[in-house]
Amino acid sequence: MFAIKFVNQNVGYVIGGDKIVKTTDGGNSWTIKYSAGGQLNDISTYGDSAAWVVGSDKIVKTIDIGESWNQQTFTPYHYLTNSSCVNSMVCFAFSPDGYLYKTTNGGLSAPDLNSPINKSTDQPLIVQLSWSSITQSNPFRVQISSNSNFNNLDLDSTMSGKSIQIGTLSLISKYYWRVQEKFGNLFSPWSEVWSFQTTNGSPNLSSPPNNSVDVPTTTTLSWNDVTLSANSYQLQLSTDSTFLILAYDDSVISKNNIEIKNLFDNTLYYWRVRAKIKNVYGAWSSKWQFITLAKNPHLISPLNNILGSDINVKLNWSIADSANEYRVQVSVDSLFRHNIVDSSITTNSLQTKLDYGTKYFWRVGAINFNGQTYWSNYWNFTTKAATKISFPLNIGNIWYYQAGSDYRGYYYGVKKEITDTLSNGFREVTDTYYYKDNQLCELDCKPLKRL
Repeated sequence: MFAIKFVNQNVGYVIGGDKIVKTTDGGNSWTIKYSAGGQLNDISTYGDSAAWVVGSDKIVKTIDIGESWNQQTFTPYHYLTNSSCVNSMVCFAFSPDGYLYKTTNGGLSAPDLNSPINKSTDQPLIVQLSWSSITQSNPFRVQISSNSNFNNLDLDSTMSGKSIQIGTLSLISKYYWRVQEKFGNLFSPWSEVWSFQTTNGSPNLSSPPNNSVDVPTTTTLSWNDVTLSANSYQLQLSTDSTFLILAYDDSVISKNNIEIKNLFDNTLYYWRVRAKIKNVYGAWSSKWQFITLAKNPHLISPLNNILGSDINVKLNWSIADSANEYRVQVSVDSLFRHNIVDSSITTNSLQTKLDYGTKYFWRVGAINFNGQTYWSNYWNFTTKAATKISFPLNIGNIWYYQAGSDYRGYYYGVKKEITDTLSNGFREVTDTYYYKDNQLCELDCKPLKRL
C-alpha cells in the first residue's frame, strides 16, 4: 500500500501497486475500481466527488466519487510520487528528481476534432461531426456558428457519444465548430476551432453518360444529390446548349431520376439539374449531352470502301429507334437489283459467306411497328482475291506448294512426300504444313483438299 485517503466517514481510497480500491462503508469492505497497468503512488482529493492519482507515467482522475477513473490525455515525462490539490481546478504533481507539474483547469483535456477535416469544402448539408477523447463515458458540448467568435450559434448542444449529425445547414456557407468535454459540473477547455464550407448544391449527373449516342427516344435521366437533403429538383432539357428554348422543364421532381418520353430521333439534346433546399435553389449541374437513336440504322462494319475483306464477313450496324426487325441486303450493284443476300432478322448483325475478288454493296433497313422501312446509306467493300493454284511444281521426294481453302479461309500449303513408291506408282504423303496468307498456321489447321 502506498497511499490511503478518506473523503468522508464512509468513502475512502487505497492506492497500491497498479490498483485503486474503494470503500463505501468506512473500510469494512473494499472493491477494485481501476487497474493502471503501471505503478500508482499517491492520491489527492477535493470535495467528495473529485480525486486525482499519480504514478509512473500517468495521471488518472475520477469525478463520480471513484466509481470510474479516466487517464488524463497529458502524459508526464517523469516518475510522479506525490500530488496535492488547492481547489477543484488547481492541482500539483511532483517527481523525486525535482520536477513539478501543475494544472489550472482541473486536469481536464480538450477533445481532438476528427472530421470533417479542417477547412474542408463542398460538404453536404447533412454532415457528421466527430471527435475523440481518451475518456469513455463523459458527455460533450458541441457548438457550431457561422462566425469564428461564436457570437451567433447555429447549434449549442450537450450530448453523449463522440459524433453528431447536423442537418440544418445552408448552401455555400462557412461554419465553425468546437467541442468541450463535461466532467461532472466541470467542462474541459474548448478544442481547437475548425471550419468547413458546404456545397453549392450542384448535382452530379449520372446517366446517360455525357456524349452518349444512340440513346432511346424514351429514356431515364438520373443524377446524384450532393447535398443529401434536397427537397426537390429542377431538370431542363434543350436542343440549344444555352437553354434558351426548352424541350422539357420540370421543377417539382421529387426523386433523383425521371423518365423522358417522345424525344425526337437522331437529335442532340443538352440537359442539366439543380436542387432545391428550403425554397432555395442550388447551382446548376454541369451540362451534359446525348444523341438519340435514329430511325435509320448506321452501318458500322466492314468499313466503307475497304479492300481485301475476308469472304466470311460479319455485317454490323447500329440499333434503330422503334425497330422491330431489320432487312439486310447485299448486292453486286449499288441499285440492289441483283441481291446476293436479302434477309430479315431481329438482331443488328449478320454473318454471311461471299465470293473471292468481288465488290459488294450493302444496306440495312429498320422496319418499325407500322411496317415502314427506314433505310441506311449503302456502303461497299471488296473481298480478297483468290490465290492462283500452282500444283504440283514437281513430283518426287521434294517439297512442293499446293493452294486450297477450308471454312477458315484461304491457305497456301506445303507437303513433303516420302521416298517409298507404292504399287500403283504413287508416293504416300507423311507430313503436311500449312501457311495462312503466308503466315505459319498451327498443326491443328484443317487439311487442305487437292484442287
